Amino acid sequence: MIIFLCGSDSYRSRQKLNALIEQFKKQRDPRGNNVVKIDGDKTSIDEINGKIASGSLLAEKRLLIVEELFSHREENIFKALLDYLQKLEKRGNENSLIFYEPKELESKKYGAKKLTAARKKLFDYLKTQKFSEQFNPLNNSQLSTWIKQYTDKKNIILAPTTVASLINTAGNDLWVLHNELDKLVNFTVGNKRLEITTDDIRQLASSGAAEENIFALTDALGNKNKALFFLLLENQLEAGVSLQQILALVSRQFKIILQVKEQVMAGQAQGQIASALKLHPFVVQKTVPQTRNFSLDYLKNILQNLTKLDYKIKTGQNDGLTGLTLLFAINS
Repeated sequence: MIIFLCGSDSYRSRQKLNALIEQFKKQRDPRGNNVVKIDGDKTSIDEINGKIASGSLLAEKRLLIVEELFSHREENIFKALLDYLQKLEKRGNENSLIFYEPKELESKKYGAKKLTAARKKLFDYLKTQKFSEQFNPLNNSQLSTWIKQYTDKKNIILAPTTVASLINTAGNDLWVLHNELDKLVNFTVGNKRLEITTDDIRQLASSGAAEENIFALTDALGNKNKALFFLLLENQLEAGVSLQQILALVSRQFKIILQVKEQVMAGQAQGQIASALKLHPFVVQKTVPQTRNFSLDYLKNILQNLTKLDYKIKTGQNDGLTGLTLLFAINS
């Protein structure tokens, strides 16, 4: 059996993947000895075939999970894997293979590039499988339903206007929404209440738009786009975000970029990076492209300058805005 899970909503696809793993363990393999994960961006046909063939005598079959195969740089593997899977299908396969792609992946596009012919053929083959499922971002109506289902399980009430306020604040990323709801539920229960209010959201929920702007700010800095950098900075200030908050968010993002870049250079896949750094997969997914804009020396230098600037602002030696202006000049 071949299962294909893909799409940019990595929260729901990861939930589905975890559920399939737990189901397999419950039905076939309580100890999980025959659940095998493979880094798709570095695998080979020999590895996949070897993992399938080396099943335990105590288990009827294996569950093989291949993550991020379409990030593989070797073009030959896509044609070879398609041939392998088709032959496996013809002779019958008692094992389960899950191909997991936690990103936007379409037949015509792969990131910013078009799929090559070999990649497209494999993608189309996987998409036609009976257990293929694509996880696209939820629209506002679907998000409202998802939030209600989540809070119903916690016996917490949210009025429709409160739900709308949460969506407007946190955006449609379910990783972010899940974190915000956990925070809001714990706050509400801790105060011996049953309903989350819009005031709670204003007080506790982070702005998804603000986080997006921080990604954009660091991108502008990396691309030496001075005009865009200061436009985004101005927008943040007009939205009521303080310079101290902006500095903290920018510092945090550059620390993440540095950590992720070191992991990428060590040959780690996105799933491994998320686990090693204890970051949500969506954060790693969005940060990996940013690492290409910066050298290690650049990142270490800018973090040092951000630390110095933070100290000067706190001690009254710099007004913040001037410091950020100079920061751009130093690092451009």
